[in-house]
Amino acid sequence: MITIKGNRTTAHIAGIAARTTGTQMDYAENACGVLTTNRRLATIASVATVAEALAFAKATGRKVCKNCQSAAEQV
Repeated sequence: MITIKGNRTTAHIAGIAARTTGTQMDYAENACGVLTTNRRLATIASVATVAEALAFAKATGRKVCKNCQSAAEQV
């Protein structure tokens, strides 16, 4: 399940596993650092695929986080 979270101006996509620097088995839970820090983000929606999440995030009227967008486009 992919979750779109956001604040007043920016939408973030939670649930996209991202490669981290290190060994081949290193993966981060989220591609965006904002999602891993203690930020007050509201859950906007939950969708099944990354493509749906990116389309929904763009349709919210908020700016889509650059890290989240590039991670979604790479999947």
